[in-house]
Amino acid sequence: MSASSHRIALAFAALILAAPVPALATHVLLISEYLEGTSTNKALELFNPTGLGINLASEAYQNLIYPNGSLTPSSPIDLTGVIQAGDTFVITNALATAQLLSLADQTSGSLSFNGDDAVLLASAGAAVDVIGQIGFDPGTAWGSGSTTTLDHDLRRRAEICEGDQSGMDAFDPVGEWTAFGVDDFSNLSSHSSNCSLLGVPGGGSMVRSGTLRARPNPARVDVEFAFDLSAPGPLRLVVVDLAGRQVRKLMTGTLAAGSHRVVWDGRDDAGRRAPDGVCFARLRQGANEQRVRVAIVR
Repeated sequence: MSASSHRIALAFAALILAAPVPALATHVLLISEYLEGTSTNKALELFNPTGLGINLASEAYQNLIYPNGSLTPSSPIDLTGVIQAGDTFVITNALATAQLLSLADQTSGSLSFNGDDAVLLASAGAAVDVIGQIGFDPGTAWGSGSTTTLDHDLRRRAEICEGDQSGMDAFDPVGEWTAFGVDDFSNLSSHSSNCSLLGVPGGGSMVRSGTLRARPNPARVDVEFAFDLSAPGPLRLVVVDLAGRQVRKLMTGTLAAGSHRVVWDGRDDAGRRAPDGVCFARLRQGANEQRVRVAIVR
């Protein structure tokens, strides 16, 4: 790249970095139950693992269905209402049985899926949790044996405290879900969790708010990410592209309280040089997340 071209690229990157980042909930929900029942008996239960009430409309929560391996979702379902701390929220198909409808906090005719359709929960356009793999058709269902996304009620295990935000990676419900019969929604609207509520004593983010930083930015080669911890605890730091797909896992583990720095060499998980353009670093602890926008210009 010539000197003049590089200056133009840097100027363009600066404009991109100055653009507003879409809002992302500081505390996020997870899908705690998935019902793929007979006919129109379809339902999702959402769980609030935080110590704060979450207004679904204010944080632009949506459900999106990606049918048969499609990369394009069907009509999004805008969610409304407030989920209190440690509580659940149930959305069902509008034509479900009367017994199932009696448990609903919201209904929609668009909540229709089969075992091979990926189901995404998003907030302000960012993935919060997903069942299935977007862009991949598993045939009839994900999973194996008696734990599959077809003709089952799946309940999230009590020790799972955060959702799967990587909608493009392989999915197997066996690791995080327990399967029940096709129309067994006897536990719907009530979720058992072993997680401390974030934002109340015994929970909360150890990452000091607003401390995730990247430098230099824009960057040509290495990028240093810095952040501060108020207490020791487990964390995950990854780089993702604009679609939310993981580019590089930088760190997963427990760190001591204090200031920390992690260097990214600009390569992906396979060791290949990441393409020029904009990406994000995401630092996650429990259901709390911080992110910073980074521009790569070589």
